[in-house]
Amino acid sequence: IAGRPSAGKTSFEGCMMTHNAKRGLPVARLSIDMNHRRVLARDLCREAGVSLAKLNKGHAGAFQRDKIGETAEQLAQWPMHIGDLQSVGNNIRAVKTWARMAKLRWGIRALSVDYIQQIRAPDLYDGSNEYGEITHISGQFKNLAEELDIPVIVLCQFNRSAERDEGRPKMSDLRGSGALEQDASTITFVYKEPLFKYDQTAGRVDQKTKRAVVFEVAKQQDGEQGAFEYWFNCNYFNFSRAPVEWGYPEMFVTPEPKSKRKS
Repeated sequence: IAGRPSAGKTSFEGCMMTHNAKRGLPVARLSIDMNHRRVLARDLCREAGVSLAKLNKGHAGAFQRDKIGETAEQLAQWPMHIGDLQSVGNNIRAVKTWARMAKLRWGIRALSVDYIQQIRAPDLYDGSNEYGEITHISGQFKNLAEELDIPVIVLCQFNRSAERDEGRPKMSDLRGSGALEQDASTITFVYKEPLFKYDQTAGRVDQKTKRAVVFEVAKQQDGEQGAFEYWFNCNYFNFSRAPVEWGYPEMFVTPEPKSKRKS
């Protein structure tokens, strides 16, 4: 899953992993970018339907606080295990050891890592060769997926050229190494809709709380490719499907046929 910072890739990962855990499938999530408390806070607000910004600022009402408490009790029953930089570390050897332990102890069915540019291989690289280091780490995650026989979902950042270029990102925009493009069986982009102007059904939209994003399956070994438009609800860390021809300028919208008058 690739995207620029704040594009929504971490929220997308959270939606997928909590959905599987809610269904009873054991999952493991390694967050190097955030500690486990922040990850759980996002999950709680997403499932409870409570704004995290409102909760952090003390503006949540009694009903919303009760809803958070009920959701926390439910979430504690889900087979979801979260590791972070403090508990696991960012050494690729430590990450693989933790994943093997999670497979043996909890029988995990999926592993996610947020994000690959934060993982290090200090035994082989001193940090000066990002290309070689990410190439090595990408291969290690591919081997880990084959060894544990589970999907390994790795988050990745785009390089800065993806911000300068208007329009759809390309697989060459993946930051660090071309091995990411070669090793992955599926690559999904998350990016802001470049043509977005307004929402035709709801009028003006506050981009701080609701953002137009696109999920694009750029590589798929076992299926079709394509792009899908969504709303990203920033304060709730979830997504909702956008209608056809949503938010495009009028020149891109097909006009509706005028209804015929009854005689």
